[in-house]
Amino acid sequence: MGGYMLYFIVNEKSKSGNAKQIWKEIEEVLKVRNVSYQAFVSEYRGHAGKLAAEICAMDDNDICLVAVGGDGTANEVINGITDFEKVRFGVIPTGSGNDLARGLSLSKDPKNGAIHILNAMKKSLPVLIRPRHDLQITVLRLTAEILRRIVV
Repeated sequence: MGGYMLYFIVNEKSKSGNAKQIWKEIEEVLKVRNVSYQAFVSEYRGHAGKLAAEICAMDDNDICLVAVGGDGTANEVINGITDFEKVRFGVIPTGSGNDLARGLSLSKDPKNGAIHILNAMKKSLPVLIRPRHDLQITVLRLTAEILRRIVV
């Protein structure tokens, strides 16, 4: 995977706890493809944002950060990112509603989503969302095409 380290923030409790099993399936994809990654498990409300801030503080100028969870997890992670110049953000939806994923036409299959992210992380895609913005698609009012370039 071209020397990249992927950082995952996982909410195992999303989708009524089923996300823990989904994450195991995603990890299998990462292992088969020999991807270097670190996973951080969100343990309470607001924790995903704190984890994102800690990851941003690392001495790495090209951070590939992926939220594995629902809309709330994705929102927390985005709001925790402190330096968008060095972060590329992806999301693998494992929530019950997944409004963000539905609005972006993301794959409903987490394994396919992981593969898509692995392929996209090889490219330099611009990130336009800034911290403290809500991820609700209706609030952002950006076109789905622009958002697809932001969250893969």
